[in-house]
Amino acid sequence: MTFYPSKRIEDSASLGTGRAKLNAREDAAVDVLVERLDARLREWKPETAAQVRECVSEVIDLADHDVLDLMRPRATEQEVLDLLDEPTTR
Repeated sequence: MTFYPSKRIEDSASLGTGRAKLNAREDAAVDVLVERLDARLREWKPETAAQVRECVSEVIDLADHDVLDLMRPRATEQEVLDLLDEPTTR
């Protein structure tokens, strides 16, 4: 592979612009998410809001430790619980 310094600089400059646009979109999406969560937390019953805060905190902790993918989806967990609750047939 041939290295062309001027081309490399142009590519990295355009990458930086693309990243800035991506970061701006991500920031906007996060802002919308934060605003929506904040509004809901104020609307819900205090018990519900506390549970949501705890769940969000757990997800953040899992993501911080790169183990988010190990968390079982709630639907799968419920499916297993339903199977355990079913009467056995012989």
